[in-house]
Amino acid sequence: MKVARRLLVSCLGLGAIATGCAVGQSDSVAADGVADASDSKVDVQARHAPAGPAERYIVKFREGWDGESAPLRLMNALQRDARLTRNRQEVEGRGGYVRHALGRINAIAAELTPRQLEDLQASGNIEFVERDPIRQLLLPTAASDVALQAETVPYGITMVQATQVSDSTSNTRKVCITDTGYDGAHQDLRPRTGMNIAGHDNDGNGNDTGNWYQDGFGHGTHVAGTIAGIGGNGLGVVGVNPSNTLGLHIVKVFDDAGEWAYGSDMIAAVEQCVAAGANVISMSLGGPENSAAEEAAFDDAYAAGVLSIAAAGNDGTTGLSYPASYRSVMSVAAIDSSKRRASFSQRNSQVEIAAPGVGVQSTLPGNKYEAWSGTSMATPHVAGVAALVWGHFNGCTAPEIRSALNASAEDLGTAGRDNNFGYGLVRAKAAVDYLTANPCDGGTDPGPDPDPDPEPCESATFAATGLPVSIPDNSATGVRSTIAVNTTGTVATLNVSASITHTYRGDLVVTLISPSGSQYVLSNRAGGSADNLAINTTVAAAVGAQAKGNWQLLVQDRARLDAGTLTKFGLTLTPKCN
Repeated sequence: MKVARRLLVSCLGLGAIATGCAVGQSDSVAADGVADASDSKVDVQARHAPAGPAERYIVKFREGWDGESAPLRLMNALQRDARLTRNRQEVEGRGGYVRHALGRINAIAAELTPRQLEDLQASGNIEFVERDPIRQLLLPTAASDVALQAETVPYGITMVQATQVSDSTSNTRKVCITDTGYDGAHQDLRPRTGMNIAGHDNDGNGNDTGNWYQDGFGHGTHVAGTIAGIGGNGLGVVGVNPSNTLGLHIVKVFDDAGEWAYGSDMIAAVEQCVAAGANVISMSLGGPENSAAEEAAFDDAYAAGVLSIAAAGNDGTTGLSYPASYRSVMSVAAIDSSKRRASFSQRNSQVEIAAPGVGVQSTLPGNKYEAWSGTSMATPHVAGVAALVWGHFNGCTAPEIRSALNASAEDLGTAGRDNNFGYGLVRAKAAVDYLTANPCDGGTDPGPDPDPDPEPCESATFAATGLPVSIPDNSATGVRSTIAVNTTGTVATLNVSASITHTYRGDLVVTLISPSGSQYVLSNRAGGSADNLAINTTVAAAVGAQAKGNWQLLVQDRARLDAGTLTKFGLTLTPKCN
């Protein structure tokens, strides 16, 4: 299969929709989020009815909202299922359509209309809501057919020292590949009916991507060949773990056309990987903005003993890509056969390690082979090496394996860790030697790690013009004030200030809207009958959002008879320095 185009990775409409209330400068604002006692039964019923087109969100519930005092991490399976049922009912009871029940992070992915979303936020049961981000494959930047006359050891397998380490113990480890599926009939891969292989596809909620053991696109099959292509059969290529014993779990996140998926699909895949007993997750996908729910899923997997490894990105810029740039995930850069950074490989503060990613020969559906280039091709080298090394040291934890891979990497470029190569080229034999000399003790310290929180750049303050403006009475349209921000990068800190004169501030819903369309609710009909509303708050949920563009403050008066004016709107924004 030839890839004749390069599809840029995108991630749309990210950023959390915070559900906290603003704190006034002169009066405290109640955070109960409860509608007026004067609301009529008709008004309440109307909020449950559809209003406007539905969009897909991830809804993170507060711990203990349902009266269950046990933290989610301490619940058994029955308690967790019961909690999920209550979460689902809370969303469906307001007319929402549930797509995923995400048990390990206490969240629901659902399609909600603006009115249903508003009603859910007002319940007081929500920690945060964010738009469900679109996730896409990191497609190869180049591809070429390969005519193999006999079994070939790709240069990358030798470069990462896989040929110097026996994989006789790899049967004790399992790699979860989240991609476009797996050709279970390929001559150089384990049959789908073989030992120690399984997978997931349709979840029963309309997210059917097809059978996990079929791959109409080829991306996942190419990744699988690098991790576990069969050696010694006289055919094709060999992988990092060639003896055909490494445990494999395949999650088909993308369909046979390689179409985009949602962040919640990725979270569900992580939960499936953990439930399947995976030790390593390999992800050749990403996007430019983060997701609080997605990050929580990877943090949870890391705490559960799973090492997640993701492609740094193919844009060749300093931009961050996610999930690779979460602290609990290893970010992989690509190098060529001369150990030079590939021109397309991202270079930033979160790049942790490097591997071969240019002209990588591997398997494709239909007993075919091609050489592809991309950080997608570098990632399975690292995932395969992690499993290979870990198989010799089963007593090690995920943080200890991660630390060993970093400490034993071949330093490339600037001495020490750098943004181009991270700690350097991953090396299996060097990692085995390192762990032999430095035995694991079961610790959780991740050891060497790229800077998880880059130092912020200089902050800038912006003020809206054209104020004051009147707030229309009892109008869902409301009034908007816009600030054009010319700061590049992503948000490190964001402070919002606003002043509103109004005779009954309990009527007001105040929302900050980012340039990408993410919404952060600053005040939701709080404060009762008190007059005026002063907002001065830090929006923690906006961290990682795109900084540059138009930021809007939307003020809505959602009840009758009282009038008001927006008199001030300002932002103080500090971007991250990559």
